Amino acid sequence: MLSSFPTVAEGKTRCTEMLNKVAVPSVNISSYITACQELLCHYPEVDNLYCHWVRAYADVAKVHNWQEKTSCSENLCAKHLCGSHEFCTVAPSAEASCYCQKTNTTINGYRQNGKYGPPPTCGADSRTITLLGCLLEEEGINFHGLHLNNPNCTGEVDQYNNVIFNWDSSNSCGEIFEPLSSGFSITQTLENTQSKTVTFENTFSTNISCVYNVDKLLNTFSLNVADGSIEFSYEMNQTFNLSTTLFTDAALIKPLELNTPLSLQQRLWLQVSAPELEGTTMTLVIEESWSTTDNDLHGANRYDLIKDGCPVTSDGTVELVSSGQGGEAVFSFEVFQYMNATSGPYLHTRVGLCVSGNNCTPDCA
Repeated sequence: MLSSFPTVAEGKTRCTEMLNKVAVPSVNISSYITACQELLCHYPEVDNLYCHWVRAYADVAKVHNWQEKTSCSENLCAKHLCGSHEFCTVAPSAEASCYCQKTNTTINGYRQNGKYGPPPTCGADSRTITLLGCLLEEEGINFHGLHLNNPNCTGEVDQYNNVIFNWDSSNSCGEIFEPLSSGFSITQTLENTQSKTVTFENTFSTNISCVYNVDKLLNTFSLNVADGSIEFSYEMNQTFNLSTTLFTDAALIKPLELNTPLSLQQRLWLQVSAPELEGTTMTLVIEESWSTTDNDLHGANRYDLIKDGCPVTSDGTVELVSSGQGGEAVFSFEVFQYMNATSGPYLHTRVGLCVSGNNCTPDCA
């Protein structure tokens, strides 16, 4: 952890003491003492931070042996690049290092919440975790040894020593899928644990999750409507188009045209598709489908066709063709009507999302 911040008096005493060692009559040291004191009031007194101003004074006063007169060493930060939210100083390892600025409200928010960087970026097919190197430095964590659940999945270090982890469907890196009542989560563990008897470095382990809040996706239409399209969002910055189409053939070539007369027991195929999901880890799942005698999800005379992902009846009038296998889901049913009803039937379909490889295809045996 960083050293504590010196008081105003302590900072002034330390700066005055060090600058007096190199002071010459021709250059007044008072402005340098004030600047040095201000610096120590905003940053921890680590690794002779006041030496920045000792060197600045020595350059102006042309004191060439200033390092011999003080405990200041070579300026290792001269060629060390730090981000706008960091400052450079010398770490306990005697190497230049970037520490986080205390005045940065975003960084302070991460600290207070026990975080090491911004929230993960959660996409349909890829996920990204970024850890700020300066926060890891504060805890003495060797971020070069960090890895995901799969030890072979290590991060890339950028020019500011931030560690970035990227993974997608081609290599899940051991991510853990967990269903939730409102959707699902995908969790990764970041750690630097090693199979050693002893270690001289701080161990690190934290879980980071992408939570996908899946609103139940509903579409309602009467049997004389051929096509409908709605938009749904399953993650804060991920929006996809969901379309539903009725077909009169199993090959899904002939869409049902508007006002087409239908015969009882005629078979229709309902296709729900989200083209943007194709080729990603997300699959479309038909959760349930039912009909009512009016255009109301909770209307009267509910008749279930699919429930819990499977056809309700076993008489073959409803068949699940595909579900949980990609960006398209299809089921077929025979045309029916309500006895003594003046409207309908209206068909309602509820779909959801699932991460492939997590029992997305229902077992309707």
